[in-house]
Amino acid sequence: MKIRFLSLIVWLMLGSSLFAQAQRDTIFIYDTIRVSVKRPTPPPTNFFEEPTATFSADSISIDEQSKQSSTMSNFKQSANRLIRRITVGTMATFSSIAPNFAETLSEAQPEPSEIHTQPIVDTIIKVDSIFTTEPKKQAPLYLSFAYPLGLYGTHSEDYVFNLSFSLLTGAVGGVEGIQWAGLYNQVSGRVRGVQWAGLLNLAEEVEGIQFAGICNFTKDVKGIQWAGIINQSNNIHGLQWAGITSIADNVEGMQWSSIYSTADTLTGVQFGGIASEAKAVHGMQSAGIYNRSDHVRGLQIGLINSTKTLSGVQFGLINKVDTIHKGVSIGIFNFLQKNRFHELEVCQTTYNSTLLSYRLGGSVLHGMIAVGTNWERGHFETRFGFGNSTRLYNSLHLQTSLYWNNSSYYRRNVWLNYQDSWTTLSSGLVYYWGDKLGIKVLPNFHYWVERKSSLNDFASRRWVFSYDWGLDVGLSVKL
Repeated sequence: MKIRFLSLIVWLMLGSSLFAQAQRDTIFIYDTIRVSVKRPTPPPTNFFEEPTATFSADSISIDEQSKQSSTMSNFKQSANRLIRRITVGTMATFSSIAPNFAETLSEAQPEPSEIHTQPIVDTIIKVDSIFTTEPKKQAPLYLSFAYPLGLYGTHSEDYVFNLSFSLLTGAVGGVEGIQWAGLYNQVSGRVRGVQWAGLLNLAEEVEGIQFAGICNFTKDVKGIQWAGIINQSNNIHGLQWAGITSIADNVEGMQWSSIYSTADTLTGVQFGGIASEAKAVHGMQSAGIYNRSDHVRGLQIGLINSTKTLSGVQFGLINKVDTIHKGVSIGIFNFLQKNRFHELEVCQTTYNSTLLSYRLGGSVLHGMIAVGTNWERGHFETRFGFGNSTRLYNSLHLQTSLYWNNSSYYRRNVWLNYQDSWTTLSSGLVYYWGDKLGIKVLPNFHYWVERKSSLNDFASRRWVFSYDWGLDVGLSVKL
C-alpha cells in the first residue's frame, strides 16, 4: 500500500514538472488570433496552486491584433470558437480533478503562510492568426479540364496564375491576367484583369472586368461586372450591368439592369428597365416604371416615384414624398405628406368653355389636370400642366400656371378627325374665405404654332407663331 502511494506521488511530481514546463511556453487562443507566451520557471510552491500571471508592459497589444483579425470570414471565426471551447473545457476538467489529489497530499505540503511568492510575469513572444496566412505562390499558367483534373490538382487554389484556361470548370487562388472557363470559374482570392465564364463566376475581389453568361458573385468589384442574368456584389466601384437583375450593397458609379436594380447606398447612377430600389441615393435614380428610395439627394425619374426625404428633383407622372428639404416634385399627381396643396376648381373661360380642374402637390409646384367642354363650338377640351401658389397678403394669393390644351371637335354626335393644341400661361389672383373656399380671376396668354403652305407650292410651307388673350373666372375648394 505504501509503495503504491509513493508511486502515485512520484507520478504526480513528474506530471507537475511537465505542466510547469508547458506553462513556460504556452499558446493562448484569443478569438481568431494565437498568442505565444513565454513564462519563467515558477518558484517552489504547491503545484496545484495556479501562479499569478500578468502580461508585461512591453507586450504586444491583443486588442490591436484582434482588430486586424476581425475581417476574417464567419466560418473561420466559428472554427476558432470551437477550438476555444475545447481548450476551456479541457482546463475545466483538469481543475475539477486537481482538488481531489490536493486533499490527499495536504499533510506533505507546507502551510500557505510559510510560502513567499512573487507574481510571475508572462511575456508575449508572438501574435498571429490561427489560420494560415502565408502568401500564395506565383505560377504563369493553369490548364484544366474540370477541377481538379488539371495542372496542380487540388493545390491549384494555393497559386496565383497569370493565365488560367479551363474547358469546363476551374478553381485557383488568384489571377493576375486572364481567367477563362467554358462553364464556371472560382477564385478564392483576387482577380486583376479579366475573368470570363460561360455560365458563372465566383471571386473574392475583382479589379478589372468580370463577364458571365448567367451570373457573377463577387465581394468587391473595381471595374466592370457584366452578366446575362444576375450580378451580385457587396461593393461596386465602376459599372454593374445585368440582363435581368443587379444587386449590390454600395455602388459608386453606375448600376444598370433590364428589369430590376437594387442597392443600399448609391453614389452615381442607378437604372432599372422596370424598377429601381435603393435606401440612399446621391446622384440619379431612374426606372421605366417605378423608383423607390428612403433618401434621395439628386434626381429621381420614373413613371412612379416614391421616397421619404427629397433634396433635389423628383420627376414623373405620380410622385410620392414624405418630406421635401430642398427640392421639388414635378408631376401630374404629387402626393406630399407635409405642406400639401390639394385643390378642386371650376372655371369658365373667355371662349365659353367650362372646365373642372384638380390640383395636387406642393404650394411651390403642383400638378394640374382639367377636363371640360364647349357645347356651342362642339369640342371637348383637356388640360394638363403645372402651377404655383404664393401667399401675397393674408388670404390673397398669386396663382401662376403653365399648361397644355387639347381640343377634339365633334359634329352631329360624330367625332371628327381633327384636333387643335395650344399652350397657355396664366397668372392671376385668388382670394380664400377661411383658407378653404376661393374665388379666382386668372388672365391668360395662349400661343401656338401652325404650319402653313400654299396649295400650289408645297415647298413654301412655313411655321407661323400665333397668340391670343383670354380670361378664366372660377371657384376653388381646398381639400
